[in-house]
Amino acid sequence: MSKSLYNNCCNLFTTTIFFIIFKCIIQINGELSSIVYTNQGPVQGEILQTIVNSVSYSSFKGIPYGKPPIGELRFKPPEKAESWNETLISTSEGNQCPQMDFIFKNYSGNEDCLNLNVYTPKTIFEDGNNSSDKLLPVMVWIFGGQFKFGYVNSSFYGPDFFIEDNVVLVAMNYRLGALGLLALNITGATGNAALKDQTLALKWVKDNIIKFGGDPNSVTLFGTSTGASCVDLHSFSKLSQGLFHKSISMSGTPLNPWGFSTPDEAEARAFKLGELLGINTTSKEILLKELSEKSAKEIVLATENIVKADRPFKSTIESYEIAGETAFLSECIVNQLEKGNFSQIPHIAGFVANEILSFATSVQSLIDQSQFALKSMNKVLHNKVGEKIESFMEYLSSKSKYNLTDLPVSIVMEGINNLSDVLTILGIDTKQKLMLPFSKSPIYYYQNSFDAGNYSQHRQRYHIDFDGVAHGDDLIYLFYPKIYKVPLDPTNKFSIVRKQMVRMFTNFAKYSNPTPNETDNLLNITWPVSGVEGVHLKIGNELKVINSRPINDNIKILEKYQNNCTLKIMNGCE
Repeated sequence: MSKSLYNNCCNLFTTTIFFIIFKCIIQINGELSSIVYTNQGPVQGEILQTIVNSVSYSSFKGIPYGKPPIGELRFKPPEKAESWNETLISTSEGNQCPQMDFIFKNYSGNEDCLNLNVYTPKTIFEDGNNSSDKLLPVMVWIFGGQFKFGYVNSSFYGPDFFIEDNVVLVAMNYRLGALGLLALNITGATGNAALKDQTLALKWVKDNIIKFGGDPNSVTLFGTSTGASCVDLHSFSKLSQGLFHKSISMSGTPLNPWGFSTPDEAEARAFKLGELLGINTTSKEILLKELSEKSAKEIVLATENIVKADRPFKSTIESYEIAGETAFLSECIVNQLEKGNFSQIPHIAGFVANEILSFATSVQSLIDQSQFALKSMNKVLHNKVGEKIESFMEYLSSKSKYNLTDLPVSIVMEGINNLSDVLTILGIDTKQKLMLPFSKSPIYYYQNSFDAGNYSQHRQRYHIDFDGVAHGDDLIYLFYPKIYKVPLDPTNKFSIVRKQMVRMFTNFAKYSNPTPNETDNLLNITWPVSGVEGVHLKIGNELKVINSRPINDNIKILEKYQNNCTLKIMNGCE
């Protein structure tokens, strides 16, 4: 055989093997979708089927919405992704942003991470010429994770149940930690880059989602924890006005102690980061220059040592004189609430029954949360409620050699619930009260008390062996998490509650009302607006309307002695 013929045979063999492997991969993961032509370039995803009812849908993963925020763009507002000509195969997850894993403390990620996923019930696309009567409501998800970790991987945020209720789901990655929230109040680091990433993703949705069968005029923004705080912040930001039309905030608000930094606190933490990295300077400009020269990994690792319990980097107020039109937030949110200066759109707010249970991984973890809660309270609040937390912290300190499960459950859960009141529930209830006098649209309120038992995230992910509903447990009532064991039997109580939650959220996205149909046998209830009384829906083994606020005596005392002056100090207004 001649050398030329031999080479041709080898090339043919190699090409054949490649296509066989490629075909096998597609058969395993799903067939390729038709091509969708976004404003930046063509993308091709895959056709998948939902886990329960085998409904076909199109999945597009890792679509760039922003340029890689590296080099000169690090710490700065994002820029729109550059265009491409070749079809982008969007069947694999995009890069997650640099972060430290919450459980195993492993570093991962890549700064080229401004990408998003689109999941749509549409499998046939009409080159963006979809008529309005065919367009589907869009739900845009913002994950939580203490502003430090998280990503939109479908192994955790599976879209299956939203698809089966016929909405388009979008989820974006955004910068985390110092890379996303460093604020020095100088050009190049005014703060809130992570929030600006999210705004850019929302602009991408407005410009492109019609091509995927989504309605750009019916966008619901929803998120949990710090993601919920972000949802609320977008309602206060002029940059995000008109980009979404309804919102859902789960277990978070910027009024929580962990949701917002004063500008002074933000600067102090930036300098603390520099100190941990060996940057000894009092100059903001020198600090920014030297931080820009550090690797993402160095910055992420150092961030772990800035502060306990609290989020090291958070959203903050920017100086309009410095940030100009790129300022995400240039006025204190309490002032904006007092003036009614926020998006007047339909809103759902709520929380789970035992928020801080998610931190019951060790005695020390709850001591850290107790110290954080006490630090967040002024003297009056400390005298009224703080003594309970102080007593709990002292008790835990005396039991530091024990496992939490060795301690009386009643004492541990009482302490957890007191911490939940201060660190999460107080802020959410306060927000509802402050929004109410000005909101021209309905505000719905809920408390989730459905305990999923061994299926709960706090047991499966964090190995916390206590009953209750922990911060983040409700995510598996919305998304299909391939990495966890959850029941799919439609008669299982877990499945019924999951279907109810998804139905109410998707109803809200479609109709601005979570229970528009009185004949819906799945729900069999009308969820009323919250009003002055704080009427709320209690989500448990059954759905119940409670004609009062979902708060206890602790919260009532805290709200009695908390005033707007206190809130303004905490949120950098004064």
